[in-house]
Amino acid sequence: MKVGLTLPHYDFSLPGEDRATFAATAAWAVRAEELDRLGHMNVQHYMGRISLAGFAVMEKIGLGERSSHGRKALSMLRCEIDFRRELTEGEAIRIETRMQKVGTKSLTFGHRMIVEADGTLAMEATIVAVCIDLDARKSMALPDEVAATADANHAQPNA
Repeated sequence: MKVGLTLPHYDFSLPGEDRATFAATAAWAVRAEELDRLGHMNVQHYMGRISLAGFAVMEKIGLGERSSHGRKALSMLRCEIDFRRELTEGEAIRIETRMQKVGTKSLTFGHRMIVEADGTLAMEATIVAVCIDLDARKSMALPDEVAATADANHAQPNA
């Protein structure tokens, strides 16, 4: 079982979709304690995985803990999730993330949860996150370098 592993670049676009990609952001196996009484991974754990993938995105675009931008971060404003397939104990999954929109203060990105064994799509989520100043606890414009990095990842086709 690999936990919190950063993976190489993947193209997770569907046929006919824009091929602009970001990266595979994390991988795990479903643990027994994540199952609910229905025998599949409970929704709270999908949200936890989405949150961890969001932190990986922050690191990638320059808003990580050791960032030169000080105490700035992304905070989730909106999350829309579509569950496509249930997940059971022991299944290895990865989350892939694609930047969809770069705004003045916000980023919109998509996460896809993929089952490693057969490549099936288990979950899709669209996230809108705003840049915040962690000391002032207020939204702020994305630092220029962060916006440029996010925008470059939005426009970059997977070779």
